[in-house]
Amino acid sequence: MNKIITLSLILLLSLTDIALAHSVVASESSATGYLGSGNSAADLPQLWFDGGADGQEEIERLKALAQERISDNERRFAERTGQKRIPLSAPEYADESANDLRLLAQLDLLQASSDKGQYDYWYQNGIKRLEKLAKLAHTRGEAARAAQDPSQPYVAELFYRAEIDQTWRDASDGTLKDHIGVAVSPEAEAFYKRLFWLGFGQVDLDNARWLEQTIAEYGFPAPSAFGMDAYTAAWTITQHASHAPDFQSDVLRRMKALYSNGEGDGRYIALLEDRLALVAGKPQSFGTQMTCQDGKIRLYDTNDPEDLDERRAAMGLKPLLESTLLGKVC
Repeated sequence: MNKIITLSLILLLSLTDIALAHSVVASESSATGYLGSGNSAADLPQLWFDGGADGQEEIERLKALAQERISDNERRFAERTGQKRIPLSAPEYADESANDLRLLAQLDLLQASSDKGQYDYWYQNGIKRLEKLAKLAHTRGEAARAAQDPSQPYVAELFYRAEIDQTWRDASDGTLKDHIGVAVSPEAEAFYKRLFWLGFGQVDLDNARWLEQTIAEYGFPAPSAFGMDAYTAAWTITQHASHAPDFQSDVLRRMKALYSNGEGDGRYIALLEDRLALVAGKPQSFGTQMTCQDGKIRLYDTNDPEDLDERRAAMGLKPLLESTLLGKVC
């Protein structure tokens, strides 16, 4: 099984191990060690629903410990790097916090459920929805890979990963209600969404790590050598790697070098340059990044607005008001 689907399933299916100890990718012993105090993963629902005051006290203790570990993790990261936000590119911190975030999501769902039957129903359907999504992404990715020239495995893998990226993004507005066909509690929807974004983040992280290593060996895919679609797929993965600005900056430099030789697409360069500016807290140059504010789509801060359309034209972008949803209701 390809690495990215394996990682995605590890992330998603390990949730089952934390709660019910039947994951196919992690062991009961690892969950027991993580929870500490002799608790097994399968004990959590029983502790909350059948353990009385002592069991509920233990759940509260585990929840407080998880929150404390997240805070300590953030503090250690800040002391080491001077940054407050832990990016996914710092796996020794991000992966550790992800474990606690998953645990907190589960414990919150436990506390919001009226009984074990309701908890199991919401929990199992949330996990099944994410498993289904991961498998769908893999299936679509494999179809994209199979359509490529087998003599270019780099390009085939690129299309595989780009398709997985898009499948997860297409599902970002989905709900647990969509999956099971009946209304669910706000707490159950929140549980599903928290796990969805953790899984989504793992996809972006693994894609960026693979592409960074591959570009270091083969370079950024020039359209003349690999085709425009491969160039676009590599840009797509890069554009979504906001957790790794150094990697994005390296790709931007490579794309600009290609563009100076008549290769590539200036629109993609503009989008990536603006994304980097946004992450760095600086004004953008081409007006490609927008947000919803006061019920309408607004432009993030932009350099020299009076010359904006001229700069956009130089990169192949249409005038701002002709090509965006600026000012529309959101």
